[in-house]
Amino acid sequence: MVKRVSALSQVLKETAKPEQQKDNTAISQNDIAALPQNDTTVKPQNDNAVKPQRIRKTDERDKVTYYLNPGQLDKLEELRLAYKKATGKRLNEQDFMRLIVDRLELHILL
Repeated sequence: MVKRVSALSQVLKETAKPEQQKDNTAISQNDIAALPQNDTTVKPQNDNAVKPQRIRKTDERDKVTYYLNPGQLDKLEELRLAYKKATGKRLNEQDFMRLIVDRLELHILL
């Protein structure tokens, strides 16, 4: 039964008058024209526009390498763990060394 209905609908479409088809398309085009336009259209980029370059913090930093004894490395790791327990903040090795340098004062070294 489904095959008969689809075959019948196909025959009806083929035998429809061209005038009716034009009217249907004209109506649907009018309906489409009445829809609101989308304001988020993609606009071409201006070649003259200069993009601001991103400044990374690593561009502003200097690379320094230190070689520590195993005991010194253990002490730093213990301090980092104690800092985490006291503050609840976990710092990686780089951030921890920056924090030490920022807070270190001469009278501590003397």
